[in-house]
Amino acid sequence: MDDIKKKYRKVANQDGFVKLLDEKYNGIVVSIGRISFDETSDDSKSATLNYEYDLVECPKNIEIEKEDEEFHNFLGDIIVDIIETTLAESPDLLKFKEKNEDWKSNFKFISL
Repeated sequence: MDDIKKKYRKVANQDGFVKLLDEKYNGIVVSIGRISFDETSDDSKSATLNYEYDLVECPKNIEIEKEDEEFHNFLGDIIVDIIETTLAESPDLLKFKEKNEDWKSNFKFISL
């Protein structure tokens, strides 16, 4: 992955809002919602990143479809970068829950 940090910035005073700076998606603003990791069904000990987002701003010259895999992968890379950076800087801000736990009472939120 090339330097993803240069391809986005957090929107000031808007938790979860990210402005894309990549050449292809420059100017798009998304609001990232709930994020989860689901284990894969094979024995590879890997997980799938799932997330919700809303398109907040989109320049008129850019068309984004909900099924756009390249766009989804790009957002996923950004989310992973934010999580990795947060873990490195403030590991106590993240807490992973067990599937059967009440996430509202046991979850610490990070500001994306």
